Amino acid sequence: AGAPDFNNEVKFEQEINNTQNIINNEANNVVGQYQIAENLRNETQKILDSKGYKISADVFNSLDSKQQNDALVALDFGKLAGLNINITDNLEGRTKGKIKGNEIVIDATKNPILNTLSHELTHGTENSKYYDAMKDYVRSKFNDSQWEALVTEKSADYELPEKEVVADYIANKLNDEQFIDDLIRYNFSLASKIRQDLMSLGRNNE
Repeated sequence: AGAPDFNNEVKFEQEINNTQNIINNEANNVVGQYQIAENLRNETQKILDSKGYKISADVFNSLDSKQQNDALVALDFGKLAGLNINITDNLEGRTKGKIKGNEIVIDATKNPILNTLSHELTHGTENSKYYDAMKDYVRSKFNDSQWEALVTEKSADYELPEKEVVADYIANKLNDEQFIDDLIRYNFSLASKIRQDLMSLGRNNE
């Protein structure tokens, strides 16, 4: 038999070592990237907590830039109005948001955040003196068949479907200047009251 080729064995060992080094470097990169991400998450959470915002860094970082901006607007609005706004990603089923007392919980994954906020704010006025007038205003925007269709659609998921129709309508129109003008023409005192109460709901919920 011929003499063993030690050169080939050395080359093979070098290839093994090189491969192992590559694997180790990649592993270090992954660990490093994870650590960087974890540090960023922790710093983000510290900032959110320092502002008194009820949203986790994981939820905040999962949002795109527009959603993040909307979340901050909603959270700042809550502080201004004396409301506890909690933005999450885990409300059960199809629930997009809910209101209880001066706390509003919003699921950021199911609907535009500010739309859900407006929707829940409208629910928060249901015990106010002017709610019936607001419902009548929304009702006036639909003929009988349209209204019945909307109510029927909501009745599949809600016990009080008419209130859902009203909340949806107001939520979708609050940023519409024409809606505000139309509401003022329909009932000036109602328009003024809506503006006043929505802004102070947390401090003076009638």
